[in-house]
Amino acid sequence: MEFLERLKNEVAIDSPVDINFEVASKEELKSENNLALQKVASFDNWLETNRDELTINKEKIEEAVELGLITNSEPETVWRYQKEKLEKDLEKMLEVKLFIEKNIKKIKLSINQRIESSIPIRGKITANLNFKINELADFCVEEKNITADLRRLSHSQNLMQDIVDGVTHEIFHAWFQRALPEYHKEKNDSDVDALKKETVVALINEGLATYLGRQDLQAFHESRSKNYDKYKEESFQLLEELLSSDDINEIKEIQKKAFQDMGPFYVIGYEIAKKMLDNTTDESRKFKINEIIDNLRRDPLEFIENALLKLGGKQNYETGGKNAASSSADVLKINY
Repeated sequence: MEFLERLKNEVAIDSPVDINFEVASKEELKSENNLALQKVASFDNWLETNRDELTINKEKIEEAVELGLITNSEPETVWRYQKEKLEKDLEKMLEVKLFIEKNIKKIKLSINQRIESSIPIRGKITANLNFKINELADFCVEEKNITADLRRLSHSQNLMQDIVDGVTHEIFHAWFQRALPEYHKEKNDSDVDALKKETVVALINEGLATYLGRQDLQAFHESRSKNYDKYKEESFQLLEELLSSDDINEIKEIQKKAFQDMGPFYVIGYEIAKKMLDNTTDESRKFKINEIIDNLRRDPLEFIENALLKLGGKQNYETGGKNAASSSADVLKINY
């Protein structure tokens, strides 16, 4: 308790973000990791639980074989990999916990320096940063509450950088939601035009957050044996399909596919962010981001049309007749 109180009180007065830290206790980490180990104790039980997941994740498992993470795609090989990984995770997570506790001031300073140079925050943002086991995502945000997964961080090659990158990404999402609240209300799933606009806004949100979080999508996808230029071309083709469709179910299906695993719509948003923000100064970058927000507020479909033209895309996208208008170990993440 004394440590947590000290963390909460160590806030830089002139910083754009007040960050309150919470770090899971050793007992909490040990308990949750033991529960995960119990679920993989028996191969037969694990197989019964994960039979469907093995089918769904067939491509990811084959990718893991190509990356050399496992020797073959047999279920028992996948199970053994997960079991051995979990057995080593607790010690690694405790090392990450100790690193965070020893470097709290440096982490806060690094995050604030990144935010101050990138995001046009007016006033101050308060964020609660909770380091714990979170199977859903490496980093995620719910309003002002950011969760960081200690299990994934325990496999980081550059812990400080990954923490700063991940938190910057999520703080941008929190700021973006505040800047464009009209696109973060309950979604209208029956209006084709509205759904396309929401898709464009989400695409730019993810692209900017990824860019400002310094997450290199080309390196990420190439590490997964993808030809990035080809994947990028396929991503733009997928956006063309969405923008030219009048079928609400087709649009939803494309959305589901394109926002998975830092996929096609992340790539498009990231490429747009690179085009607009590369070679900018701190001040001109923040000005440009404000300009992007203003243009999205005015008309997301017009914005994406202009952005695609700057990237050398096609000149016309039929949008319902109304407007003219884009960590390798985790590959084996199956239910424990």
